[in-house]
Amino acid sequence: MYYKLLNTATKNDIEEEFNLQFQFPNLYKVENIIEGLKESVLSIITIEHKNYISYGIWGLLPKKYNGNWSDFQAVTNTLNIDFKSFKADAKYRKILRRRRCLIIVTGFITTVLKNGKLEYYYVNNIFKKPFALAGVYNRLEDGFITCSLVTVKSSPFIRTIQNINNRMPLFLGKKNQNLWLDEDTPLETLFDLMKFPEDYPLTYQKKNITVEV
Repeated sequence: MYYKLLNTATKNDIEEEFNLQFQFPNLYKVENIIEGLKESVLSIITIEHKNYISYGIWGLLPKKYNGNWSDFQAVTNTLNIDFKSFKADAKYRKILRRRRCLIIVTGFITTVLKNGKLEYYYVNNIFKKPFALAGVYNRLEDGFITCSLVTVKSSPFIRTIQNINNRMPLFLGKKNQNLWLDEDTPLETLFDLMKFPEDYPLTYQKKNITVEV
C-alpha cells in the first residue's frame, strides 16, 4: 500500500509539463509530502474533462456515499486499488471502464525493512519533473471527486528499494497517458498496461528517518 506521495512542483511546472491549465489555479499548493491517511487533495486529469487539471480527494468513495471520508477509510482503505481487484470485482471494472484519471505527482515514498528497521525512500523520475500515475475516480453527488492510485506488480527497480510488499503505482508515459484517458481504449488493453507496465525512468533518494520494528 502507498500512503505518501510527493508534489514539490509549482503550478507553472505542472501546467507546462501537461500542456494544460488548472480549472481552479488559486487552490493549488505545493506539498512536500501528501499524507494519504489524512484527507488530502491530489491534482488529477479526468477522462471526462481532459482539457484542464482538476482536484480529487485521495481515497475512493462510492458515488452515493454521504458520510465522512475518515469513517469510510477506517472500514476499507481505498487509497490504492490493485490490478487484481479490477480483474476480480465487477464494480471496480465498471469504474475502470468509465472513470480513469491521471494523478500528478513528483514522486512517492516507499519503505524497506533492513536490520529490524524501516527505511524510507523518495522515488522520483530522473528528470525531476512532475509525472503521471494511473488512477480511477468517482464523482460524488455533491460534485466532489474522490480517487485512488492503481497499483501493479513491482518492477525489478522498485524491488531493490522495497521488500515489504510487491506492488507499485502504475507509471504512465506520454503515450500511455493518452491511452488511459481515451474512452475507446478496450478493457483488455488497459489490463495489458497493468500487467506489463512500461519501464519508466526512475531514481530514488534515502529519507533520513528510521523506525524500529
